[in-house]
Amino acid sequence: MMTVAETIAGAAVVRLSSGGPELFAWDVEYRGRRDYGQGGVTDDKTRAFTCVTLALLGSPLGSHGRVRRVTLSPSGEVAHLELGVLGQAFRSRDGVRWTDQP
Repeated sequence: MMTVAETIAGAAVVRLSSGGPELFAWDVEYRGRRDYGQGGVTDDKTRAFTCVTLALLGSPLGSHGRVRRVTLSPSGEVAHLELGVLGQAFRSRDGVRWTDQP
């Protein structure tokens, strides 16, 4: 997917060719607690991976997390369109193990 960089109010903003900004959603699901975890959205891919790592370090063994590339829905709905999973990780006895990461 092609991206275009532009400057808005003095800050560099990366936009996808579809017009939406390049965003990274991250989420961590705690083992045995489908209704409990952490998550967020950022425009910084490194920050998304760091957030998953830190959240997993404070979670029970067997918890898992992922980072996804997303963009805003062009329909105007308050929703993210998923563009693919960039990385997945889990909490092991040794710490955090990434099973898929570019």
